[in-house]
Amino acid sequence: MRKVFIFALLFATSQIQAKVSTLVQGTVTNPQVRTLDLTFYADLVSLKNVYLSVPISTAGTFTIPLYLEEPKTLTIRCGDRTEQVYLEPGNRLEMFFDGLDATIPALYLGDGAIHNDYLSKANHQLQKYTDTDINNQIQALTSSEFKIWIDELRIKKQMVHDAYPYKAAFSPQFKAYTQADIQHWWAVQLVKYAKTRIHLEQDATQFFTFLNGMTVQDDDALCNVNYANFIKEYTNIQNRLTRIWRGTDYYFSGKSLTYLKAVNLHQLIGNKQHNTYQNDIVRFVRECPYNEYRAAIEEAYADAGQLHSGEYAPEAQLLDVDNYIIRLSNFRGKVVYLDFWASWCVVCRHEMDYSKQLDAQFDDNEVVFLYVSLDEDREKWVRALNGKQIDRSKHLYARGGFDSEIAKEYGVKALPAYFLIDQNGKIVQSPAQRPTKPQAAEDIRALLTNYR
Repeated sequence: MRKVFIFALLFATSQIQAKVSTLVQGTVTNPQVRTLDLTFYADLVSLKNVYLSVPISTAGTFTIPLYLEEPKTLTIRCGDRTEQVYLEPGNRLEMFFDGLDATIPALYLGDGAIHNDYLSKANHQLQKYTDTDINNQIQALTSSEFKIWIDELRIKKQMVHDAYPYKAAFSPQFKAYTQADIQHWWAVQLVKYAKTRIHLEQDATQFFTFLNGMTVQDDDALCNVNYANFIKEYTNIQNRLTRIWRGTDYYFSGKSLTYLKAVNLHQLIGNKQHNTYQNDIVRFVRECPYNEYRAAIEEAYADAGQLHSGEYAPEAQLLDVDNYIIRLSNFRGKVVYLDFWASWCVVCRHEMDYSKQLDAQFDDNEVVFLYVSLDEDREKWVRALNGKQIDRSKHLYARGGFDSEIAKEYGVKALPAYFLIDQNGKIVQSPAQRPTKPQAAEDIRALLTNYR
């Protein structure tokens, strides 16, 4: 069964923001490889990486054609050399660099040349400060020591920016991007320290004074991952510090608020809560004026492979431990609690202990708990069953793991995953409550009561 998603009904009315042809081309002298490897985020909602491989000609030339609707930062790797390239829609950028000597700065010409010349110089001057170095300092320094250390680094970044002679020619978005790369980057490192070393409940108010004076909203900076990461944390921090719950719309508006709503919906979909929030998802897709955010939600929803309540559960052929074929339709007339798991999944096995307790509350003639393994190696599944000494008659195997027919039909992309199917073979909950949740037993009892 292939699902027809509700978003198919919305494509006709959604405002499609046109993507603009954007081009990077240039020459590598002394190339050590024959391809450039590109990485960038498809969007800052899903943070899904896009990987491209671009050939380098025998003359050392290359061409990277892109279609953009928002500014993007590309990571370009050529052998051992890595360059960051910032692009705005419609840019025609030329770049030239040495593939052997990474100490020679890249040269940029054309649209966006000044932006990338600045990035190249800033990155080369500050390249010794890596994420690993910062993480090491987080573990080694006290909060006051780390504040001093990271503030010195922020000042160095600001000095490099202020000393750049052509910054007056920066576009409005790139101005915001550079400041986010300094101020919001600095704030994100402090938040990281707090989450690693400081509990907010233990009088962290003094530590978070660095938020005073921060630019909280700057829609132009939404092309920078540091700004995006900062605003994703901001509301929660303020709520815990003030002990007053306020929604994101208290602190944000405009594009930044729309971005945060998209991030929240994306998380709900990833947590298989799209059934509960389906109306919110539909409303967002219909009303969102930013195609990149809308597309991220549409894709996530489609990838979730949602099964709607009231639809017949997809049929599938599974194997028991003796290699006999078992069909889900064999259990028609019973409530089916379908549990997808794998032997390597620690959470799955933890939940399974509670699932046995849940199973014991019901008559086997009325409710069946089916455990479908997505192990790629059948022998590991069998060994796990033998080791736990559990009732093997209720355990089935899906050949192919996540690529099996049943995993695809039910949209299972993470484990554990649970589905509740009624006596008529129809989906009741997608996903169902976990065995550790008291609501799981109540949901099953409700089906038994209503069926009688």
